[in-house]
Order: sequence, then C-alpha cells, then structure tokens
Amino acid sequence: MYFYLYTSDPSGSIYVRWGRKDCPTNPTEMVYSVFGMEYETNDFGSNLQDKDVPCAVCRVSHASTVLMIPGKSHCYSGWKTEYSGNLMSGHHGHAGASQYVCVDSSPDVLEAGSRDDNGYLLYGVKAYCGSLKCPPYVQDTLFKCVVCSK
Repeated sequence: MYFYLYTSDPSGSIYVRWGRKDCPTNPTEMVYSVFGMEYETNDFGSNLQDKDVPCAVCRVSHASTVLMIPGKSHCYSGWKTEYSGNLMSGHHGHAGASQYVCVDSSPDVLEAGSRDDNGYLLYGVKAYCGSLKCPPYVQDTLFKCVVCSK
C-alpha cells in the first residue's frame, strides 16, 4: 500500500508520533495513521498491557529537520518540541530487528486492539550503569525522550 502527500509547499519534514492517533496542534498535518505493535508494559499508563499501539505520521512545514533525542525530556535551545515521551523498544531476547521509538507521554490505545496477539511488543527502556555514565543516569530507571524540529 502506498501513501502520497500532495502539497503545494514541498518544504518540511515527516516524523512518526508513536502512541497517538493524531498529530500535535498546528502547524502540523497528519499524513496517515497506522498500527501494528502491542504495549507489553503498564509502566507508562494504566491498562496499556497487550493493547495495540497507534501511531500518526505527521508533517511539519516549519522545519527541515526532525530529531528524536533519547534520555532527554526537553529540546536544545533553538529547537521546537514536537512531543515528549518515553523511550521504548522491542525486547533484546526476541527475534527480529528492533529500534528505539519515542512513545508519547500520554499514550492512546486502539479501541478494537485488545487481543493479545504478541506480535511486535514494545517495552520501556531502562538505564544500566556501566556503559552509561551514572550519574546523570540512575540504574534501572526508565528513559525519557523528546522529538524536536528545526
């Protein structure tokens, strides 16, 4: 399936807002909304376990660059916050590729997505001292994240 974005202004940038069915307020527009993963935790909100994770593909016209910063909850000076949240990923012991995603701090679920299919599962990412410098990180705490644009 292909999705096309028709616009008279070709500038801008695209990003995925994980955990939400909508994009942040103007000047952001939604390109399309999809799903295909399950929350495998209740760490970030009650009653998330085994629910389907929504996401929205968003386009910002005011920026040419969008960046997800793990371990931070605020953007650097001069950058605009698109959304902030919690760093999540697939389990290191599961088969298949995985990547870190920033799931919105106010996560939604898909209404009809309550079957426990155990497809692609998302877990919260925790800090482990050793390869990470502690402090500023704290052993066994969940990572925050922020999506910034400029």
